[in-house]
Amino acid sequence: MTPRDRPPGPIKHMRVPKSDVESAQAVTPPRFARTENSRKFAVMGAAILEKLCRSGKLHVHAKRTTPYILDTVNGRTAVSVMVSTVSGDLTTKHMVVPVTSLSPPPGAVNHVLVCAFVSKHEHARESNGGINVKLAGWATADEAAHYVRERTRVASQLEVAAVPVSALHPIQTLRHYLSPKQQGDTK
Repeated sequence: MTPRDRPPGPIKHMRVPKSDVESAQAVTPPRFARTENSRKFAVMGAAILEKLCRSGKLHVHAKRTTPYILDTVNGRTAVSVMVSTVSGDLTTKHMVVPVTSLSPPPGAVNHVLVCAFVSKHEHARESNGGINVKLAGWATADEAAHYVRERTRVASQLEVAAVPVSALHPIQTLRHYLSPKQQGDTK
């Protein structure tokens, strides 16, 4: 069974509190976030990432900007959250990743991309007490790069990788992949 044929993992529903949204305002958005709308999505991504790291008890090495960098068994790993608005069946959707976001930042050996969806209504009311998020799965940047030139219905002015939700690893496996580096590990 190829990743395209794999049934998507269960969607994880998560509530991101207003305090995480407020603290994410201080995070420097990625260099591709040029419009006000893309900056809002970057703030939502940082807030979701903050909640994921805290609830997963993940050790964050650096979080002055997105992506966050974590010390993991796989080496220093950058983690980004790609946020999109959604309506309808999530299994037919795509995680949209700007090509400029695929490379790991300096100091990281790999990059993990988490797919998060918010409803159009959540996007509009994010300041009213947090946001409700649906986490659809994750992929490494190397895996996402295979979808850069794929034909899709995703409209974007940027060159993007549009990764089908069915090709993502189940979100429940992310914590294991990002397991903290143990004392004495040489990686």
